[in-house]
Amino acid sequence: DEEHTTEHTPNHHVPQPPQAVFPACICAAVLPIVHLMEDGEVREDGVAVSAVAQQVLWNCLIEDPSTVLRHFLEKLTISNRQDELMYMLRKLLLNIGDFPAQTSHILFNYLVGLIMYFVRTPCEWGMDAISATLTFLWEVVGYVEGLFFKDLKQTMKKEQCEVKLLVTASMPGTKTLVVHGQNECDIPTQLPVHEDTQFEALLKECLEFFNIPETQSSHYFLMDKRWNLIHYNKTYVRDIYPFRRSVSPQLNLVQMHPEKGQELIQKQVFTRKLEEVGRVLFLISLTQKIPTAHKQSHVSMLQEDLLRLPSFPRSAIDAEFSLFSDPQAGKELFGLDTLQKSLWIKLLEEMFLGMPSEFPWGDEIMLFLNVFNGALILHPEDSALLRQYAATVINTAVHFNHLFSLSGYQWVLPSMLQVYADYESNPQLRQAIEFACRQFYVLHRKPFILQLFASVAPLLEFPDATSNGTSKGVSAQCLFDLLQSLEGDTPDILDILELVKAEKPLKSLDFCYGNEDLTFSISEAIKLCVTVVAYAPESFRSLQMLMVLEALVPCYLQKLKRQTSQAETVTAAREEIAAMAALATSLQALLYSVEVLTRYPEQGAKLHFIRENLHLLEEGQGLPREELDERIAREEFRRPRESLLNICTEFYKHCGPRLKILQNLAGEPRVTSLELLDVKSHMRLAEIAHSLLKLAPYDTQTMESRGLRRYIMEMLPITDWTAEAVRPALILILKRLDRMFNKIHKMPTLRRQVEWEPASNLIEGVCLTLQRQPIISFLPHLRSLINVCVNLVMGVVGPSSVADGLPLLHLSPYLSPPLPFSTAVVRLVALQIQALKEDFPLSHVVSPFTNQERREGMLLNLLIPFVLTVGSGSKDSPWLEQPEVLLLLQTVINILLPPRIISTSRSKNFMLESSPAHCSTPGDAGKDLRREGLAESTSQAAYLALKVILVCFERQLDSQWYWLSLQVKEMALRKVGGLALWDFLDFIIRTRIPIFVLLRPFIQCKLLAQPAENREELTARQHIADQLERRFIPRPLCKSSLIAEFNNELKILKEAVHSGSAYQGKTSVSTVGTSTSAYRLSLATMSRSNTGTGTVWEQDSEPSQQASQDTLSRTDEEDEENDSLSMPSVVSEQEAYLMGAIGRRRFSSHLSSVSAPQAEVGMLPSQ
Repeated sequence: DEEHTTEHTPNHHVPQPPQAVFPACICAAVLPIVHLMEDGEVREDGVAVSAVAQQVLWNCLIEDPSTVLRHFLEKLTISNRQDELMYMLRKLLLNIGDFPAQTSHILFNYLVGLIMYFVRTPCEWGMDAISATLTFLWEVVGYVEGLFFKDLKQTMKKEQCEVKLLVTASMPGTKTLVVHGQNECDIPTQLPVHEDTQFEALLKECLEFFNIPETQSSHYFLMDKRWNLIHYNKTYVRDIYPFRRSVSPQLNLVQMHPEKGQELIQKQVFTRKLEEVGRVLFLISLTQKIPTAHKQSHVSMLQEDLLRLPSFPRSAIDAEFSLFSDPQAGKELFGLDTLQKSLWIKLLEEMFLGMPSEFPWGDEIMLFLNVFNGALILHPEDSALLRQYAATVINTAVHFNHLFSLSGYQWVLPSMLQVYADYESNPQLRQAIEFACRQFYVLHRKPFILQLFASVAPLLEFPDATSNGTSKGVSAQCLFDLLQSLEGDTPDILDILELVKAEKPLKSLDFCYGNEDLTFSISEAIKLCVTVVAYAPESFRSLQMLMVLEALVPCYLQKLKRQTSQAETVTAAREEIAAMAALATSLQALLYSVEVLTRYPEQGAKLHFIRENLHLLEEGQGLPREELDERIAREEFRRPRESLLNICTEFYKHCGPRLKILQNLAGEPRVTSLELLDVKSHMRLAEIAHSLLKLAPYDTQTMESRGLRRYIMEMLPITDWTAEAVRPALILILKRLDRMFNKIHKMPTLRRQVEWEPASNLIEGVCLTLQRQPIISFLPHLRSLINVCVNLVMGVVGPSSVADGLPLLHLSPYLSPPLPFSTAVVRLVALQIQALKEDFPLSHVVSPFTNQERREGMLLNLLIPFVLTVGSGSKDSPWLEQPEVLLLLQTVINILLPPRIISTSRSKNFMLESSPAHCSTPGDAGKDLRREGLAESTSQAAYLALKVILVCFERQLDSQWYWLSLQVKEMALRKVGGLALWDFLDFIIRTRIPIFVLLRPFIQCKLLAQPAENREELTARQHIADQLERRFIPRPLCKSSLIAEFNNELKILKEAVHSGSAYQGKTSVSTVGTSTSAYRLSLATMSRSNTGTGTVWEQDSEPSQQASQDTLSRTDEEDEENDSLSMPSVVSEQEAYLMGAIGRRRFSSHLSSVSAPQAEVGMLPSQ
């Protein structure tokens, strides 16, 4: 027993084998053992190598984790070993699974200490080490028990490394920076730093300070002196350098090749982005593992810190766009940026779900939801981010039920709608958004639809409306497609519901819906909009609903039409009729409820002050605050009325013709026609248009209003005005148009600021109505409107104008409206004459004025456009009877050959008594107009009018050619008009109109035999002689070509008359005046472009000292002396040579009898 006892005693005190070899041997073999954890070989006894390695490491980590980990964690500070060791830690965690609690604590402390070490010990690869550590630290946090955000925040703040570890760290930015130049001898510059300062601004200031030329600016970069790291220009300084008392960060201005600098910037931005990804993952992991009892306080602190963070939400949605296009690392950086945005969404989702559902949110929730919106807008085509985004918004809507039932969707829907509209070619993206919207509708039904409409209203863009913004909006069809998708079930192609934490399938969160059907229809959406407008027509929400109706109604009508066309059955036609009837009922109810929109704004009294100061904007000066508020008020007044007019016009214009087709298709053509709009609705629409017309003269945007234009141009012409009950609506519109143009006529200030093209659209609408329904021609307000518009076109100054007494042509640049308005008025006059005939003779409009300026205005702005309109021969142009044609002809002849005495009684026969334009000026009566003379521009206009009448009314003048030839002979003998006469004779010979046969003997034998008085006349005579001798073969022209030529000539003459030197008094003595030099030069150019059809006197001449050819010989020697002293035209040598060259090219082939020296003298009068 003793031996036995002695044998076993030493064995009892011998240390166990693990204690003999641990820790030194095991620690030395930790790295190879970690590698063996992935060895799949199996021994003969069936034990795998990986299982043995895992068991050994697990036992070591349980018994003495600090010794095992310290053996290789201490080597993490070695630059060439860090990547390998971090890789080994990841492999260890991946194969071990769950770390023991003590191991997790030790590893967490080691990694945080490693970050603190690199923060305090700067080195070139320190930033890479920090980012690598952060990307692994978040995986360890989940196994560390008792780790709280509050404690961690306080500890990190004491250690001054909070910024590197926590994404919520709010540190004030540095106030100054010191930048050193390239040379050590350069004096450094100290630059101030603000909250929004970027390195780009600092670099620009440094380049200026160190006198570096701008051409070399791309070769210079800012680098941190302590870390030797380059800075990206778009980075905010406060995000890099926190404030430290009495310490300013030191930077170096370094010169390097741009490609190398870009490569370093790319690497640096990638590292910083990776850092932020690690910090966000750290916070997500910490939030997910927090105990339930402490979660609410944790997320509450997280929310408060994010709200206090100045860089939030900017830092969450910042993207380095300029670096994404880099061919080397751009794609990796883009992918990392997408991951960062997705992680931010996930972090905020964890925060939201940890908060109480009844949290009293204010506007601050917008800061958090903007992270969602920014991520979607930046990376909409990334499927993973899109899936995460949609699921997060659905989870948030379920969690904050009360908030989203009131207004929550309005913070996320605009971004979703914008992306939905911008990516129409991406069906996956559109289906994902449609699915999300369908789930929103399931959750909240009507409140969601109302918030959807409120969100899309400011983004809507309409086909023919002008857009002030550069970004593309949401089209009406795009909104309609989204609403149509709500009518059915959209497939969940991205499996979004898998990430939704609510009970699936989703159900309505409002108990009032119960088991109500989930069906949705566009008609119900339209009724919902009508209900909101009827409840409060003047509210801002009402305006939003009207804008949505303006977009939906046309698309809905097209959808009904398309469905019927595809089916082509009686049932489909009747269904469309029923849908139209329901829509008509809704719109009538809408019009009944908007009586408040017919009132004029109370602040209208201020419009006079606004109107007088509109020129401030044109001069670039700012408007006072009161005026700005007034403009906003006018916009709020105009927009709902415009939308309402657009809606009803589109509905009435589409459904009227469509209803007739449907009734025939349904087999019930004799059924009582559906009343689209009743009498009260028509009257309400007219009252709304009336309220806009009141504001139109003072507000340009109201005059250009799309709704007002469409109502007058499209709805008035197709409305049946034969019914007495409806006619008051039209009378109301005509009465307001009459007053509006009368006000414009009386006030020159309004004439200057009014937009004439939109005004011409209003007149054109009246023209279309009169053309389709001549019965309205008997309305008295239409006659009054025509009278006022004629005065406007002729440039007649109103009786209350401050410009009374000034020469008309001197005021004509702003008194005479532009061509579109004149054309519309002329067409209106022609249609009225055609409709009323004897009751509205042409003599009421066209009168032989005795005043020189009014004659010219009447010819250029009224008579010639009128003849071109009615004599064009088009199908829709009115037709004049022969007496009216003769009146036009007589009017023009009377201007060229005025009677010797015009008594007051005779002149009154041609004048409209109520119009100030149709009155002779004081002192005109009883004059001998033959001795008065004729202005050059007036004679040109009169001869142009005569040419237009002869071409347009050739058939109606069959019996007048002989009489007309006698008048032309008298004009030629008196030399009325000077060179304009020769141009007229050239036109007769060139076009071979019937009067040519009667005038040829006179021209050839008598007129050409008279001596020429100047070189221009000599040239014209020679060209006419050549044509008569067939040396110049004229090219035959059709009537349309001649009318086009007349239009061009009229335009050129108007421009010449309206030029600054147009007004020269009653009589122009010089043969070639400055008033028409521009006209002649343009006319010569036009003649060269139509060789063989142009005029013959396009040459310049020297200033003439002879008496005007427009006047008769005067017996008084003083008159002749005064005439000879008239101011000559001022023509430069360059202009004379230019026009001489034009004449030389035009007539070189026709001057056979004129010698070359004479021609040269005629070419250069300055010699």
